[in-house]
Amino acid sequence: MDTLGNIVFDKGDTTRGLELMKKAVDGAPNSPGIRLNYARALVRPGRRMRRRRSLEALQHLGDKFGGQAEVTKLMQGFVGRPLSGAGLAFG
Repeated sequence: MDTLGNIVFDKGDTTRGLELMKKAVDGAPNSPGIRLNYARALVRPGRRMRRRRSLEALQHLGDKFGGQAEVTKLMQGFVGRPLSGAGLAFG
């Protein structure tokens, strides 16, 4: 579902693509790669909070997830902006 979501998103149906990617995250909550794909797609305005939550969950994995450099890069826009109530757990 993650791959299909990315394809649909890239073809311009961003709402449906995000829905499919969210279902993929929900179906595989312990898959950091799927969560990172979802966070990448959440760059569009209005999805900032969901993007940050996904990225914070990935940061929380630390060395368990090899994509920390990209997570750090994507998080740069949030520096100094705490998000209250953001859960760090997958799922």
